[in-house]
Amino acid sequence: MGEMITLDSGGQKFDTYLSEPSGETRGGVIVIHEIWALNDHTKDIADRFAREGYVALAPDLLSDLNLVQEKAKQLQQDLFNPQTRNEAQPKIRALMAPIQTPDFAPRTLAKVKACFEDLYKRPEVGQKVAVIGYCFGGSYSFSLAMSEPRLKIALPFYGHTTDDIEELRKIKCPVRAFYGENDVNL
Repeated sequence: MGEMITLDSGGQKFDTYLSEPSGETRGGVIVIHEIWALNDHTKDIADRFAREGYVALAPDLLSDLNLVQEKAKQLQQDLFNPQTRNEAQPKIRALMAPIQTPDFAPRTLAKVKACFEDLYKRPEVGQKVAVIGYCFGGSYSFSLAMSEPRLKIALPFYGHTTDDIEELRKIKCPVRAFYGENDVNL
């Protein structure tokens, strides 16, 4: 349904999946993937938003890691398989080490902001932009909410945010955060 496009964040190009409604547009939504990078599941979520009337952008925020869909899928399967979990964990830690560097979070948030600006400037979106994110993406949903006062709503599914009350006070939109009642912090 959608297509891959390239956006720019301060001279840094990154791939983004764009899915547009076939009829009337109700607004725009940024769909931020889990730690497994942009995959078919995340693209399907964007397509579902488009079918409901939203222009959806799903950025590939981990393209710097060369985490291709097949590799991510195999690592995910190995991690959730009790027989291969122990071998998978060090591989995942090594692959994800770059997200712990000091420049990763600001660079990644800049990409999310570029998605916001793209949607916000589209006349058919009408300056009604939301963000939804899953786990890794949930954290960046919170980050965008703290840094973008024009955001209409943030919908993090899991994810972390700061404990700094002053930073949290910067949030101007509603936040509807979703966490499993019986899940433990992993």
